[in-house]
Amino acid sequence: SRQRIEGWPERVGSCPGPGARRRGMPRGDGGLSSLLRQLRERKQGRWFLRPVDPALDGVPHYLSVIRSPMDFRTIGTKLERGEYASRREAFAEDVRLVFRNAIEFNTAPDDPVRRDARELSQWFESKWGGASEGGAKKKDGPRKKQQGSTRADEYRRVLRMLSDRPEAVHFAEPVDAVALGIPRYHEVVAEPMDLGTIRERLDRYRDDGEFERDVRLVFSNAMLFNGEGSPVYEDAARLSEAFEAAWGRPSGPFLVRERRRVLEATMAKDAYGVFKVPVDPVAMGIPDYLDVIKEPMDLGTMAAKEYATWTEFVRDGRLVFRNALEYNTKKGPVRLAAIEVSKLFESLVAPLSYVCDLEEVVEKAYALDESLFFRQPVDPVALGIPEYPTIIARPMSLDDMFRKIRDGEYAPPTHADLLKADADLVVTNAQTFNADPSHPIHRAAADFQAAFHRIWDAVFGHPPREEAPVVVVVEPPLEQPLRQRRQQQQQQQHQLQP
Repeated sequence: SRQRIEGWPERVGSCPGPGARRRGMPRGDGGLSSLLRQLRERKQGRWFLRPVDPALDGVPHYLSVIRSPMDFRTIGTKLERGEYASRREAFAEDVRLVFRNAIEFNTAPDDPVRRDARELSQWFESKWGGASEGGAKKKDGPRKKQQGSTRADEYRRVLRMLSDRPEAVHFAEPVDAVALGIPRYHEVVAEPMDLGTIRERLDRYRDDGEFERDVRLVFSNAMLFNGEGSPVYEDAARLSEAFEAAWGRPSGPFLVRERRRVLEATMAKDAYGVFKVPVDPVAMGIPDYLDVIKEPMDLGTMAAKEYATWTEFVRDGRLVFRNALEYNTKKGPVRLAAIEVSKLFESLVAPLSYVCDLEEVVEKAYALDESLFFRQPVDPVALGIPEYPTIIARPMSLDDMFRKIRDGEYAPPTHADLLKADADLVVTNAQTFNADPSHPIHRAAADFQAAFHRIWDAVFGHPPREEAPVVVVVEPPLEQPLRQRRQQQQQQQHQLQP
């Protein structure tokens, strides 16, 4: 077993040290989750969201024609279970099976399901092409493609943020001038635009200018046609402000930018390039390296790796320097460099140590049996509940909470309270939509809330109500004001008890 290096903690601040791993949410899957989400979100994917029900869908002979049914929900379940972890190509095989089944069963050339299956299949192959087993790609062409995909993901993030706001209800679909009784609309608005059309174009935008032009066109059209002071005008103005605020930030989710910042500064400190590339035992004349170091890591590998969590990123960074210290036991240039560069790395990640706490809570909540119904966002189409968006104004799920962590929406010093509020919103939504107290989801929501609060209390140091006295925990200054307020409130509650 690995020996403990003296002075190297297994846990530094709120983030685990290089020898520790957490269980809970699945780790990075090389972009498979993102690709599946895009398949679900595309208009052509609406036929394939759930398994075909021969009775419900009016196709009683379906299973006599299709011997191996497949759908996006089943693929998502297999992905969550880790069934594609060692065989990425199996993911592509299942996606292709969805389309083959649809084309085989729907034989009419003008059938809409057949047509959409062909179109979505072509789109999928354009995204999958060039990827090899394990996600590795050749150095030239695919790198440019990956860069374009990154921008499309950024457009998708901004569009999702806009679509999630209540003001977006006016701009979700193209304006139907006839249905809305506004026959002059196309005389006033020369180039209509809406968020749904932008969503369909996400992967076709050649640059940021085209994307932002279309988004701004949505709001300028609405403000042009609807006079100042009207509800639609005001909602367009508010949504426009939200877009400009989000679009004005550097590209990429918050934690992606932070990882880039940390790696660039750390690599710059590594003047001799000791930690930038994988160790080559043969070329460096150290054939026993892999006998001593069971989990190699380097900064270059980190830069190319997709991380599901900040915790995993910090762990890998610490692993780079721990390996160097563990193999180079005698004082020398590599050991000295590891000490110096690791100090810089620690100083860079320290301000975001609170993120590890947030991730720990969500990961542990994700692993709960009670969270089964609350992990992914509610899909009204797939679940057959089209009325859901009209009843639930602010949807929330554990995946949404994890996204908000990634996007930096839980900022200190109120990060813990904001996270807890969103978990409570998950419960409120579930019990509002499933109002009958005897409904299984209504009951599961209550169980989930109690379990989540226990996890939150354990991570953020809020002692259970029945325990006394309050234990004062010494923490970094960033957390102290919030801690003091909680302790004061707890002491007051104990004083009020008979």
